[in-house]
Amino acid sequence: MSLHSLKLWPLLVSGFLLQACASYSPPPLDADTFTPEGVLTGSQMTEESCAFEDTSVWVDVGGRGECVRYFQIGLNMEGANPKTIIYFHGDRMKRVWDANFRTITHNVIAYADNSPEGIIDRMTFWQRLAGVPFIQISRPGTYGSSGDHKARRQQREVDIILAAVEAIKEKYEIDKLYIAGQSGGAHSAAAVITNRTDVECGVMSAGILAVKRRSRIRGWPGDDTGYNYYYDPVEHVSEIPESATRRLFVVGDPRDTVAPFTAQKAYFEAVKAAGHDIWLVEAIGRGNSHNIMSHVSRRMIAACAQDESTEQVIAEASH
Repeated sequence: MSLHSLKLWPLLVSGFLLQACASYSPPPLDADTFTPEGVLTGSQMTEESCAFEDTSVWVDVGGRGECVRYFQIGLNMEGANPKTIIYFHGDRMKRVWDANFRTITHNVIAYADNSPEGIIDRMTFWQRLAGVPFIQISRPGTYGSSGDHKARRQQREVDIILAAVEAIKEKYEIDKLYIAGQSGGAHSAAAVITNRTDVECGVMSAGILAVKRRSRIRGWPGDDTGYNYYYDPVEHVSEIPESATRRLFVVGDPRDTVAPFTAQKAYFEAVKAAGHDIWLVEAIGRGNSHNIMSHVSRRMIAACAQDESTEQVIAEASH
């Protein structure tokens, strides 16, 4: 499977792009990204330090290795796995900026489950509900993975995730993938759906699926990461493989202040116009931002993995 190469755009695109690049420094070696401090700094790892049995894969992207942690329940460790759910968590960092969109600081958010035990504890219910193996992949720079979470939605993050999914699929002889993601994790899910032919179902909740449109709606000169170059799923819709059986769902709350519903709808409309089977579902997002919908995407992907009807999968959004 070919991966998109990293695109290096001219540095004179904008002032804040120059600012973002000038302030970049490589992450420290072996920083613990299970800690908030490690998420803020990012981490570099060696292949030797990535030897976590059945919870890590080492991938090479652009000549540079990365350790990707994952956590699973229910995999058959001695044979094939016909169906497996892969879930991508949302962003775990929020950038604070000034009136000129220049970074003031970064804050780690929603990181109470920052331990292998905490992740497995939360996954247990969803795996039992689905009745098939359940994997959560740690996005670069979070939950034990190397990388830089400040650089989320960059092409490198996408390529790392694609390489990790391929490595995990081969390692456990997985046949069909059921992909779900929440908010920034829905961005990752969309990238996987775009680049693979073995996805049977995809659920993207409160997704950052049209990055440029989202920024325009919010009045930002670029993504909230501070970059104005990024992988934008809506711009890659033409690359989604044809499938007679795959079902895709975009789930959002029209009140969402993090991932505007109109931007999610733009992705839905583009995918539908390209001839794919996709449904737009309105649901109630939790929190003041109405963006927390991980419980919805997990319920829906569980129903999809059980081969429930499309009507029943959509009905899970109301729970």
